[in-house]
Amino acid sequence: MNKKPLSIDLELKRIDMELELKRIDARASIFAQKCDLFKKFIQAITLLGVVGMLIYCVIKVAECNTDSIKALSQFVKDFRISNTILGLSNFIWLGLYYKERKGKKRAIEQKGAYQIAAEKNDANRSSSGLTATGDTP
Repeated sequence: MNKKPLSIDLELKRIDMELELKRIDARASIFAQKCDLFKKFIQAITLLGVVGMLIYCVIKVAECNTDSIKALSQFVKDFRISNTILGLSNFIWLGLYYKERKGKKRAIEQKGAYQIAAEKNDANRSSSGLTATGDTP
């Protein structure tokens, strides 16, 4: 009779479970990628729709009469694109800064206990001066 030892049986079951977990992870990753691709597709379609509607509206205004064309040209002339781009870029940079700072605070919170332990064990190590939540005192 060829009977496998119990430890080999358990090891094979453990390996099978790990393999199944890897398969599940791979499927979840593929699903997440497909969802992200679908989201990007919807964003592109929406952007194209908005641009198309904007062009349609400008054409309809321009077809009305010459006064509307003059008004449209005056609006474009008075509309300062540089100020709009500057404001938009400032808004984007402020959002990126906030996201970066939030990530650093999260890292400091997670590693705070290690920092305290390291400072207790090493007399020459100084503290950064941040609180346990990553804020300045």
